[in-house]
Amino acid sequence: MKFISLLYSAVPLSINRFVLQISAIVLLSILGHHNTNTLAAYSLLSSSLMFFIIAATSGQAGLPSEFARLQTNRSTSNMLLASALLFFGALSLMLFLAIWLLGDHLIVGSGAIFDMVRDSLFIAGLEIPFVAVSQVLVMFMEGHEQAKIVSYIKIGQLIYELFWIVIWVTFFQLNLFSVVAIELSTNVIGLILLALVVYRHCFISIGYLKPNITQLVRLIFKIGLPTIFSQLLIAYTSFYLIRIITGCGSDFLVALSTIGAIVVLVQIPITGISQQIGLNIARAHGQQQPIWPALKMGLQLIIFSILLSGTVLFLGRTSAAALLTSSTSVQMIFIQSIGIVAGYCFVSILSSFFGTLLRAIGDYTFFPSIAAICITGFIPYTYFAQQAPSFSNLLTSYCLFVFLADIIGLGRFLWLYHFKIKLQ
Repeated sequence: MKFISLLYSAVPLSINRFVLQISAIVLLSILGHHNTNTLAAYSLLSSSLMFFIIAATSGQAGLPSEFARLQTNRSTSNMLLASALLFFGALSLMLFLAIWLLGDHLIVGSGAIFDMVRDSLFIAGLEIPFVAVSQVLVMFMEGHEQAKIVSYIKIGQLIYELFWIVIWVTFFQLNLFSVVAIELSTNVIGLILLALVVYRHCFISIGYLKPNITQLVRLIFKIGLPTIFSQLLIAYTSFYLIRIITGCGSDFLVALSTIGAIVVLVQIPITGISQQIGLNIARAHGQQQPIWPALKMGLQLIIFSILLSGTVLFLGRTSAAALLTSSTSVQMIFIQSIGIVAGYCFVSILSSFFGTLLRAIGDYTFFPSIAAICITGFIPYTYFAQQAPSFSNLLTSYCLFVFLADIIGLGRFLWLYHFKIKLQ
């Protein structure tokens, strides 16, 4: 029964984490069937703003655990919320202003696709502050056991966005500007609903939100900036991997995108479970209770989920490849690389799990830093390679660098577990 209860409580967290990715996958599929130029422009716009979005939102990863630890201390929790809204709101606003000022310098190229991106850049950049502030409210609600309510809002946003995309495709000419405008309106509505929910269910109004200097400094330098810098380094390494694989041929690049989509789909249920385990441990740790019961059940469920996902992935590899791409050559690359795909899923899940565990006990800086250092080591490895590595060798070596970070993260948690935390 405890397993079922944990799975049930993890569902809203999975929805909150991946509904935007699901929306993006569906949107890409719709654009791919109706207007390839718009699809290309949307992909270019997304890649151009990737680093800005990571800088605005990745530093919030530790907030749910921090709010969960402070659940019984309402005044300190409110001060943390105010500090988080101030910091991430100001940061995202500065990033939007940077996008606005840089303008055409962000998009280097000429042609119809580049013109579409330039015309939509301002509206797309305006989304970032709304997304960043919304995510802070989501983290606050999750830390206070209100993730289910947030999941309803996220599902509503998904339905709203896809409804207007379908309407636009059916009755109008869908272009990049209309897609971005629909996304912006979705984020604005989501932020308004989240603010109302926070006020109604947590009884917090603007008058209660008073930033605290100590909380703000701690938030910036202990929770926010280390994760932001590490995620930017990891994102650059991923960008570097994509650039190298581009030289292997377009089929391999599409195969990499297919693998990425599979990893996202596999991670949807497991990430929710991992997040729920982290919140349970954070609450127990914040209330000076033993964390072993929550950790033990979480480890059992994570291992079971990984084995189940690996089995389903291996048995359904042909169907999965056919579902995501119609290219026979890409399907063959995917099927031949199924071992690497499974390894990629495995190390990605471990990274998410160990990072969650360390954040749950208050260690925010170690794992992001180690992960960034280890994964970034992939760049000099490929640079000094004796010969150009193949597609499978590239993915294998990348997975090994991620796995190295996982091993160090596990060692760090075990050290803290035995020497820094009093367990029963």
